[in-house]
Amino acid sequence: MSNVTVLMSTHYSPGEARGVGLLVAAGALSLLSVVALLVIMAISAYRTKGSRDDHVFVRTHVAAYFVSLLLCDLAQGIGSLINIAWISNGGVTNNSLCVAQGAIKQTGNVGTALWSFVIAVHTFFLLFYRTKVPDGVCYTTLVVVWCILGGVLSLGPGVLATKEKGPFYGISGLWCWMTSAYPVERYALEYCFMFASAGLSFILYTLVFLRLRGNVNVSGWRFSFQRRHVAKGYSNKQYNAVTDPSQNTHVMRVARQMMWYPVAQFPTR
Repeated sequence: MSNVTVLMSTHYSPGEARGVGLLVAAGALSLLSVVALLVIMAISAYRTKGSRDDHVFVRTHVAAYFVSLLLCDLAQGIGSLINIAWISNGGVTNNSLCVAQGAIKQTGNVGTALWSFVIAVHTFFLLFYRTKVPDGVCYTTLVVVWCILGGVLSLGPGVLATKEKGPFYGISGLWCWMTSAYPVERYALEYCFMFASAGLSFILYTLVFLRLRGNVNVSGWRFSFQRRHVAKGYSNKQYNAVTDPSQNTHVMRVARQMMWYPVAQFPTR
């Protein structure tokens, strides 16, 4: 016999209902933005289907990874919209919709972390080592990362859940997620991916920024740090390691912003 007590329902206070309502509004805005981007990319792919230009964005590896990221963002938005049901009921109910929300939210959070890191690695090889990644690597990455995501999602309810602890997904605070009976699994199957992705991506984008800025010297697969050598005719602020320093202040600005992109990807759960 299991001694665990499964929480079957909760009730929102007026303040909690308003707070969850704000999260729903943010989720709806995010969902609309993701759908709009997917539609735009689909239209672009259709209009350029006869083009032989490999530099069209929708034909690049980044586009494939970006679509995967958007699909996980879509899951995050759907997970937030499910809170509408709890607001309507005045609280969370432990039912099939609750289980679905827990699985969807984990899919969105872990998937976003994985694909953000994949994009960071791809950007690193393109801009740091200036190498062209073969198509085979892209196809393999797509298959492997989606399989990893599927494995992570099935590991909790399929392997780690026990009768003693109760259901893996259930009421968790103001919505549904992994229940409080699985604290270690929360970190191992979600938070670790999010923190690792953010930290490693920040390091990779920082190296890319320093490379473009001229603080890193690359020889083969090895690299070393150095003081910037400012080309004659350019000020210290103007010069960077890109081919035409005077025309790349925008590139440097984008590279600097990308350093903080992994942090901005953290969801509120």
